[in-house]
Amino acid sequence: MTVGRNTPWLQRALTGTAGAMRGGHGYSLVELMVILLVIALLLIIGLPALLGSQERSQDRAVQSDITNVYSVEKIIFSGHAAYTDDIAAMGAEEPSFVYVTADTPAAAGPVYLYLAPGNTIYIMAKSLSETCYYLRDVDGAGTDYATSASCGRSDLQTYGSHW
Repeated sequence: MTVGRNTPWLQRALTGTAGAMRGGHGYSLVELMVILLVIALLLIIGLPALLGSQERSQDRAVQSDITNVYSVEKIIFSGHAAYTDDIAAMGAEEPSFVYVTADTPAAAGPVYLYLAPGNTIYIMAKSLSETCYYLRDVDGAGTDYATSASCGRSDLQTYGSHW
């Protein structure tokens, strides 16, 4: 089988003679450098967007965990008219989370519970992006939210209506 200028491009590509279109000499160094430059530019443009979306997804996962744990707290609150930071009680209601009783989130992974005087529950977690998210409910009156890059104590955060 002969491969030449009139041979379809797919056949030339499959037989390893893609450069046959230029007389069998292949691609020039300049053409290869241009291709590498285009690939490098695409990576430079796309990589920061990809890394930013990964961080946002980690943050949203932590916020979702906090919201789910808050739903469990509301179930307990509806039955007892009080919140709890009892890890055993929380684990019995929702065993898919790791619970820690503390007022400051120290590590990514577990969900932290802190029951303050006045039946105020603080639910918090630390994201893999090193951002801490907090949810506060005072005696079933409604939720407030806070975000902190320094991950301080839950009762010292500035709370608002959204994260």
